[in-house]
Amino acid sequence: MGPDKPERVDSEYIKKGKCSILLFTEPLSEGRYAESCEHRTKIYWADHIKWLLGEQYPYAEKAVTGNG
Repeated sequence: MGPDKPERVDSEYIKKGKCSILLFTEPLSEGRYAESCEHRTKIYWADHIKWLLGEQYPYAEKAVTGNG
């Protein structure tokens, strides 16, 4: 800091909560389904996979996940 230097201001990050977002995409048909919730558990994820494969794509031979 000095008289010939611009003012420097430090910003502070304040976390105001968190959420999980579950996203299913179908790139070839541009389809997508997204849902947000406060917490995501293994059971929550399994229920959505069951819905996806059982109701949306009951005749699918293969499902591919993209975990990063």
